[in-house]
Amino acid sequence: MKYFVFIFCLFAFQCKSQTTTILISIDGFAAHYLKQYKPKNLLALANQGITTKGLIPSYPTKTFPNHLTLVTGKAPFEHGIVLNKFYDKGADDFYSYGRGKSKNQWLKYPPIWTLLEQNSVPTAIYFWPESEKSYQNILPTYYKNYDGKVPNEERFEQMLAWLKIRDENKPKLIVSYFSTIDSVGHHYGRQSPKLEKAIHLLDQQIGAFVDDIQTSIIEPVNIIIVSDHGMVKTGKENALLESTIIPKWVNNEFVVIQNGTQIFMYNTNNDKQLINQAYQSLLSANEKNKIKRYEVFNSNTYPANWKVTLDSSFVPDIIISAIPPTTFTSDFNQVHVETHGFETKYSTDLNGIFIATGPDFNKKIQLEPMSNMEVFPILAKIFSLNLPDNEKSRIEAHQKILKIK
Repeated sequence: MKYFVFIFCLFAFQCKSQTTTILISIDGFAAHYLKQYKPKNLLALANQGITTKGLIPSYPTKTFPNHLTLVTGKAPFEHGIVLNKFYDKGADDFYSYGRGKSKNQWLKYPPIWTLLEQNSVPTAIYFWPESEKSYQNILPTYYKNYDGKVPNEERFEQMLAWLKIRDENKPKLIVSYFSTIDSVGHHYGRQSPKLEKAIHLLDQQIGAFVDDIQTSIIEPVNIIIVSDHGMVKTGKENALLESTIIPKWVNNEFVVIQNGTQIFMYNTNNDKQLINQAYQSLLSANEKNKIKRYEVFNSNTYPANWKVTLDSSFVPDIIISAIPPTTFTSDFNQVHVETHGFETKYSTDLNGIFIATGPDFNKKIQLEPMSNMEVFPILAKIFSLNLPDNEKSRIEAHQKILKIK
């Protein structure tokens, strides 16, 4: 497939605004956590600015695919990071966390920081999936190689230091990512005291960061807080062994990637007859089940809302997609109490959060749930990026969110 690279026009103005925009992602923070745990600082930001009743993740509702959707505006099957681990026939290689640092160009669309750097606007990133090499080797002006052991306090301190830069190298976009809520949610679930503690600790840290901005930063600052997905209750009792679903002969003919809520299957010989035979076998076996615990799809039946680019070499020939609370596993000891990855039609618990406040945002408005593909057009409007004609209508839809005309 020939990938079409967006060529964005220069800024309508050369970023004369003194405003810096901060984008923070709280991995795995479900929308319902706001009501359940009432984190006071997040709620204060939500009440003073813009919030939605949920930020709807893209399928598959996994961490890396959705973090790239947030910063490209494209669905995973468009931007290329389709799962936390997958196979690419064209590259004859496997993607896994952080493989963007390798020679293969996995990401097919530029993230927001690449577009800004191309227009000489400095950006800074403290951990974000695939930001260490990014798109076409264009790095942020400031970035950190991922190290999960770095305390959250250190990340906030560095962001504050970037805000204090006084020359032309001061970043106009600062992006950061926090994973603690996701980790606790997976292992202990939504009713866990450990999850409550983790949420309130991060909320306190966000509150202290906002206070530091208000007391030590003169220039105006936009703050956008999002999450990539929520969680659905699963558990060992709802897990299916991968080996009970895929016949041995099918497993021998395909590259099989099992990721908990999806099984991606690739035939490296592109044998259409064999692919169809395997598909029909899997479909027939599933139809015999009285209770549907998963769905089987091929290139002719992928749902339109997945936005699958069928001629892409990273797109599987067959996808088996779990229906919650079912998950797939090869080891029952590795099954999570709660997880994500499912289609959003099955549960609003998968919805994340969107909170935005600052000089470029309207005040005290709560909107209906919004797709996470809409975060990128909001950023593009803030930075006056001229998008292609077929993208401009998406920006116009955000007049309730942004003060910018």
